[in-house]
Amino acid sequence: MSYGAWLAANTDPALLARVAALPLTARAGDLLAFHGTPDSAWDSLLWVWDTDGYYRARDPRSLLALVQPLDAAVVVCGHTHRPGATRVGDTLVVNAGAVSDQVDGDPRARWTQLDRVNGHWNVTFHAVPYDIEAAVAWAATHTPFGGGEGSLLRTGTMDARGDGVWEGPTPAPE
Repeated sequence: MSYGAWLAANTDPALLARVAALPLTARAGDLLAFHGTPDSAWDSLLWVWDTDGYYRARDPRSLLALVQPLDAAVVVCGHTHRPGATRVGDTLVVNAGAVSDQVDGDPRARWTQLDRVNGHWNVTFHAVPYDIEAAVAWAATHTPFGGGEGSLLRTGTMDARGDGVWEGPTPAPE
């Protein structure tokens, strides 16, 4: 069973409809944020998926063509679970990464800090230790993907992403 199929079967349809109705983008002044790209939660802006199974940097000309029309000083995106930033013209493009489920072999929790100093945006990426085994135990108790999620949380690699095998009791309701 895939993550999406499990969520669809175990989430209130009204909540799924509410989430599906949310806008793909959010703007606060000169900052624009979205999950993947302004048009898709499933694509990524800063990196593209390679046929070899890895993310690679998007061609700079393609990135410029995507970022220029956004009219933002800062664009915050994600979807790749990989933090990073670059400047595209006058725009700071930040892939915030993920709080957990890392893909770089470092399982620490991540957070991204944006600061505006003297009218210029700066980004700082942080990685902090946390109780990984507590997160693994929660995943094993609450989802059918405990084994794969446990591996992902412990190693900081996304080798177990996708279909999972249930390895425990029926998940407890929230």
